[in-house]
Amino acid sequence: EEGDGWVSGVIYDSSTCDAHLVECRGLAGATVTLARLENGSPSAVSGTTVTGPDGFFAFPADRTGRYALRVEKEGYTYGQRVVEIVRERSAPVNEIYLTPIDPAVTLCDENGCSHTSADGQMQVEVPAGAIQSGKTVTVTATEFDRVNFLPSGELPPGTWETYAFDLGGSTSVTFTQPVTVRIKNSRHFSPGVEIPLGFWNDSTMAWEHAGTAVVDSTGTWLVMTVTHFSPYDPNAPVSKPNASLNVTDQTGADGTKCAKGPCSSEIVARSGILRQRVELPEVQVLDVPRATSFVYDSGRADPSKLIEADLDLTLEQGITVGNYIQAELYIEGGKTAQYTFDAADLAQGGTIGRLRFRWDGRDAQGNRLPPGIYRYALRVRIPYRTQYYASATGRFGGPPDYSQPLGVWTEATMDEWLYGSVTLDADPGGPLGMGWSLVGQQRLYEDEIGRILIDDGDNGLAEFYFSGKDLLSWEETQGNESAVHEVARLHGVDGRENGGLRSGKPVSDAPTSGDQTNDAEVVILPATDKQRGWRGLTTVYHETLYNLTGGEASFTLTVTGNVWTTTLSLANTGILSNNAYVDFTVTVLVPEVTQQDEDVVTVQAVSADGLYTATAVLTTTTQPLEVIHVSSNISADTTWRTGNTYILDNDIAVESGRTLDIEPGVEVKGCSHCFLDVLGSLHAVGTSNQPIFFTSVADSGPGQWGGLRFDGDGGQEGYGDLWYVTLRYGEDNITLWDDCDVTIWHSEIYSSSHVGIYAHAFDFTSLYMSHVHLSDGGDEGIAADHSSISIRDSVINGFGAAGIGAGDGTDISLTRVVVANNAGGGIVNYSSDGILSTSWGSIYDNGGYGILNYTTNQIDARYTWWGDPSGPGGVGPGRGDEVS
Repeated sequence: EEGDGWVSGVIYDSSTCDAHLVECRGLAGATVTLARLENGSPSAVSGTTVTGPDGFFAFPADRTGRYALRVEKEGYTYGQRVVEIVRERSAPVNEIYLTPIDPAVTLCDENGCSHTSADGQMQVEVPAGAIQSGKTVTVTATEFDRVNFLPSGELPPGTWETYAFDLGGSTSVTFTQPVTVRIKNSRHFSPGVEIPLGFWNDSTMAWEHAGTAVVDSTGTWLVMTVTHFSPYDPNAPVSKPNASLNVTDQTGADGTKCAKGPCSSEIVARSGILRQRVELPEVQVLDVPRATSFVYDSGRADPSKLIEADLDLTLEQGITVGNYIQAELYIEGGKTAQYTFDAADLAQGGTIGRLRFRWDGRDAQGNRLPPGIYRYALRVRIPYRTQYYASATGRFGGPPDYSQPLGVWTEATMDEWLYGSVTLDADPGGPLGMGWSLVGQQRLYEDEIGRILIDDGDNGLAEFYFSGKDLLSWEETQGNESAVHEVARLHGVDGRENGGLRSGKPVSDAPTSGDQTNDAEVVILPATDKQRGWRGLTTVYHETLYNLTGGEASFTLTVTGNVWTTTLSLANTGILSNNAYVDFTVTVLVPEVTQQDEDVVTVQAVSADGLYTATAVLTTTTQPLEVIHVSSNISADTTWRTGNTYILDNDIAVESGRTLDIEPGVEVKGCSHCFLDVLGSLHAVGTSNQPIFFTSVADSGPGQWGGLRFDGDGGQEGYGDLWYVTLRYGEDNITLWDDCDVTIWHSEIYSSSHVGIYAHAFDFTSLYMSHVHLSDGGDEGIAADHSSISIRDSVINGFGAAGIGAGDGTDISLTRVVVANNAGGGIVNYSSDGILSTSWGSIYDNGGYGILNYTTNQIDARYTWWGDPSGPGGVGPGRGDEVS
């Protein structure tokens, strides 16, 4: 019967670590929880354990699969990891660091509050009304010193630690209004610099875009708004190093120095292993005389293996590297300490030296492992000096825009991973005594994942695979039920001598060891991102081509589908070196008119010589895409469903007291001059992956339909909640009449023939916008009177008149809002009885004035970027957009 799989690791107190994280104190008493991952999210908890005095934990799992691991302790931040566990195998988890929560605490209620961290490096402003009435929230703000201390322990590729902090510890709080957070600009970015903001989603265990942080006009603070307590990271990308670190595996058999044949006695200098050989008289085997030997090997008596790697650094002009190397080894659930070596001559490049690790043949729990072939991973890290750049996409995790350096330098690291394996042929409990074996007497074992091992008694180990064990998907691809799977060549043994087969090809016909272009195996890992397809839309599969063993090989990929059109996109079509992989994407285009609800798409990889192949079969299902014509008012609560398109045949009203819910992925198309009038409530809540579209039937240009109109007059609601919405091609894209209350988040509104948003009230109406891009209209971006408008973290640009026109009785508050490239000016104020303020934003490149004030009221525009370091022009002292 199979035993449990194990996951193990060490939890550290980050406040006890030195500069290179070599010396850290383990954190005792931390709670470690393990839960199986189902569809990418943690499901039922499998169990809980507590770390020991040194922070070590070891956790059993009785099922093979992917698990979510979470670590918590009162008074500390938390940590999370995803780990793959196989029964009877041990899996290591890289270090998890928990950071003590900042000791400053503020209790906050519906009246709002201001909080400052104990060291004064962070400030949190919770506005009144952001917390529900009757509730109290504990506010803390804890800064992470380095990326390793984040819950994930790492950031998306290409990014580097800039600033990072945690709000509220492990508390989960969502606010009804944005909360302002400031962190000291200790890296000295210039005023006005924008840095993408991300947050760690502990439900999906992934980093997600959360907006933008901006350096204030004094350069003192980095300012951003958030809507919930989470770990956050304002993060700018860095340049990649123009250098390459080459790690060459030198692990192998100790060999012998004897001139003729095997030595009778030897001590191997590299490993310290003692060997003693006693020749025995010949024996007759099937009438054939055979010589044999009685051999003692201290490596069998007390098993250990030497793992070695040569390091070589290739530098290009312009790179500056650090003066140390870090290395750590992962094998069978265990991990060495993170060794740090001085290397003052790294700047010269070239050969660095050789790393050696001795593995004692035990797992992380200290158990001696049986004979077998064990894979290891060696990570080598070298620091280099690099510069921060603006994000090319403007989003968290985006690549650097090399045309926009931010003028701030930092030390990053380049990592190189070496993957290999060692043969453990220990036999401390053998029938001939500890360390003794009889050469030629073969013994059979079964290793942890169902492979049969044949030990020849003289440090030779052949391995054969028979499927049937409970394996992870990537391990299942290594076997072949119709043929034995010989992997001895991974470990320095010539496969021809063992009579094995390789990918169905006889070893006797295999290329010689010098043929480095064909001698390889390939597998395609199962799809990790299968999606439900909709007719008329695309379904994307993310696959990985993995060069499993042997030397380098090139492969040709082909994709065939039974019914639907398929295209293939490869991230890298070059040579795949040993143990390398390349991600590729298969896009399936489902025709709008098809009666078939399922199709099978086959992806096949074939090596250049045609000897090795691998296939992956992708299956998707579809649901018919409906087009629904709407010609009568909505007089009952109604939901418009994902995947459908709704055509407005005439003006359609959501009647007072009724609610229209629109699901993610819906398209709403209006006929010429048709409006969707909201007298009741509209909830249009999309997602970043499935936004909701409002557009015209023609969907080709401005003014082709009316737009959205909200009206709360006469006891009607006029309520709107728009999230992840794209709205385009209206006359006035959005109109707000009396007593409306509309909120817009993470949306795009553009290409209107007249006004982008028209707030025209005789009584009063309210609009709140955050992370909205409002652009490209024939008239003003926002035209408002008798309204209260609050806008944060948004952009208003490209209008034929002013970006914002404020009429009578209008209060407008702008925070971190960009108003730019509007032909009729940035902001024009006609309101003598309203309040207008803008802070931490940018007003530049507008025609006429940046701010034109027709009243005697003062406008608060402090901490604003005017397009020039000298400040605003006009009555101002500088050369930026003019103010009156």
